[in-house]
Amino acid sequence: MGVDTQSIWKTCLRRKNVFLLAAAIATVVAVVVSVSTPSVYKSRVMLAVEWSAPMNVLVGANEYADEILQHDQVPSIVNDPFVYTKILKSQQLIDTIRNMSVTTSDGEVTLLGRHVEKCFKCPWWERAIERSTDDIIRDRLKNEIKLKTGLIIVQYEDEDALVSSQVVSRMTTLLDAYFKTMNSERAEKEVAFYRQQQSQQRKAYEEALRKYSAFHDSHFDVSSRAVQNELEYLRDESEKRHAEYSKASVMLKRAEMRAQQQLLVAAELKTMPTYKTGGARMWIVNIVVALFYALLFSAWWVLLRRNV
Repeated sequence: MGVDTQSIWKTCLRRKNVFLLAAAIATVVAVVVSVSTPSVYKSRVMLAVEWSAPMNVLVGANEYADEILQHDQVPSIVNDPFVYTKILKSQQLIDTIRNMSVTTSDGEVTLLGRHVEKCFKCPWWERAIERSTDDIIRDRLKNEIKLKTGLIIVQYEDEDALVSSQVVSRMTTLLDAYFKTMNSERAEKEVAFYRQQQSQQRKAYEEALRKYSAFHDSHFDVSSRAVQNELEYLRDESEKRHAEYSKASVMLKRAEMRAQQQLLVAAELKTMPTYKTGGARMWIVNIVVALFYALLFSAWWVLLRRNV
């Protein structure tokens, strides 16, 4: 059985007053929402994470970020995009931004936290929600991660265009510094680890070689099968330890080379123009969306009532 579209249209036309009423209510609601929503300026910066960095620090990056935050240290940035969200929302970074000095469009120099407390505006339906200055800054500081391209977009919004751009500029400096610091710290830890491994393998090799030499010197004139077997065993052990020592030396050399190359690794930064939300475009979008849902639910209600 097919759908009787003609009958549906006739039913809707007979109840056109329902659609008109819904459209009127939706328009009023959209206008109220548009009027009540304050305009803000949004500034954005794009970071292209260096996926081809000489040192692979993707594994364990989240765990390392957890360790940093737990010890109340300044959070660092690593070329693993998942860490950025955690760092951007961390209290340490929020404290840094809140206490930064900003200049408003009126020429007033103040701290961002005080500026937010003085100038923050929100829709009337959100005024009942109690939020601290840190919560407001955290909500206004947004990020978007594009895994396929390795791009991270950081955005901040404020009632003042100049303040918004200053916060993003400050974020650019912070993130670039954190990124380089994290790479440097991890490179140093990697070098220290392989240096320790090389030292341990060298001692093991020297001990195996000492045992072989001592046994060989004390039994140089003995040709029994047991002595030959022991000599062969000790020689194999010394060769095995030498191979491990050589491998550790190669790994240390590679780690040292990567540590030197870390100085060349950084995030590519691109700042996008600041733009203002609201205006005619926001009004049109709000009204169109409201009308769409109003007509959709009106049609659903009319057709449902037809079958009652």
